[in-house]
Amino acid sequence: MTRLALGTWAFGGNFGFWADQKRKDSLKTIHQAVRSGVLEFDTASAYANGQSEQLLGQQLKRFPLERSSLFISTKTMSLQDVKKSLHRLCMTYVDLLYLHWPNSKKDCHPILDGMRKVEGIRNIGICNVNQAYLQTLEDIPLSYIQIPCTLLWTRGLKELKEYCKGKGIKLSGYSPVGMGILSGRHNTPPKDSRSTLYCYKAPKELQALLAYLQELSLTKKCSQSQIAIAWALAQGFDQLVIGARTKEQLLQDLQSGKIILHESELTQLDMLSETLQKTAPSEQDNLFGHRW
Repeated sequence: MTRLALGTWAFGGNFGFWADQKRKDSLKTIHQAVRSGVLEFDTASAYANGQSEQLLGQQLKRFPLERSSLFISTKTMSLQDVKKSLHRLCMTYVDLLYLHWPNSKKDCHPILDGMRKVEGIRNIGICNVNQAYLQTLEDIPLSYIQIPCTLLWTRGLKELKEYCKGKGIKLSGYSPVGMGILSGRHNTPPKDSRSTLYCYKAPKELQALLAYLQELSLTKKCSQSQIAIAWALAQGFDQLVIGARTKEQLLQDLQSGKIILHESELTQLDMLSETLQKTAPSEQDNLFGHRW
């Protein structure tokens, strides 16, 4: 059973994304999550230089919640940021600390070893890595791996899932709606950093995927976003991070688990997704084509 978590990347608005996010919408979304029984939250020190962590921590304090009922994940790229994260979150510990974007040219053992020793860290994980990189870390007790779980990027996913299952590592997936691209509202490149993603360089293949999502949404009387999330829920991840930006969007996203996708529909989505990804450079191993 895949657990749902609310992601807070959009709440800060940075790195060329979500610049139009309104603070009041972020607050309402967090409150609705708690009222809807979503008690897992995913954030990072890099999200608007800690503003997302601070916003989340301040709002959770307003609810009479036992700390043990929450599962809080944050991310860092520096050990010096960890204590700041705990302070911003108004917490004495986090359930999970990820190394956010490991440097692909450096050994990340030192920082992962350091993360294990920091007071207030229950578990450690790593984000945005492929299987080859992960295999160099077999001596580190990683609890979670976080990667995209989206129709926009499944390259190497099957092998990585099998590897993590064999090692007892849990999988957290993010961006099931592909930063909104799969919602049907951005058939042409949006005027922000999403326009640089590889998928917009393959308009024919992207439109084929979007057209089938639209066909399914009409047949099942739901939104394209809900179809994309339903597909993600069928991938067998331990946790799925949904990046709702408004209360209304969150309520809609939470209904996605009720949608049934038949095997033939999942297969067709997988095929269209694979066709799209074949247009990405062969050396690209993450959705963003990013390298530190």
